[in-house]
Amino acid sequence: MRYTHIFTLDNGETSCSLISTELKNADFVKNSQQVAIKDFGDAKNIKFCSLPKGWDGGWHNSPVKQFVVGVSGTIQITCSDNSQVTVSKGNVVLLEDLTGKGHHTEVTSNESWNGVLVEI
Repeated sequence: MRYTHIFTLDNGETSCSLISTELKNADFVKNSQQVAIKDFGDAKNIKFCSLPKGWDGGWHNSPVKQFVVGVSGTIQITCSDNSQVTVSKGNVVLLEDLTGKGHHTEVTSNESWNGVLVEI
């Protein structure tokens, strides 16, 4: 599986990179076949989020280390180094730019963006 990682560089700029993570077979469901899993540890909080059509969050840092999972609609996240990530249905982003210049988020679809935020 793949996800985009947004992070802060040593010089304070934010950037992103596409990460391919390896899944490993594990016993997950009792009395069933093994399933392929990548364990990121315990979640601290899970939120559903809805951003209205036209929403512009300006430049900001992520308040917490969190995964963002797109459910519907589209947002564009721009890092301070001008790299960009589009988050639509099924896309996953790990936000870890807790310091530095942050990122800019805006809804680019003609509908609200809905997603799940998982703090880790």
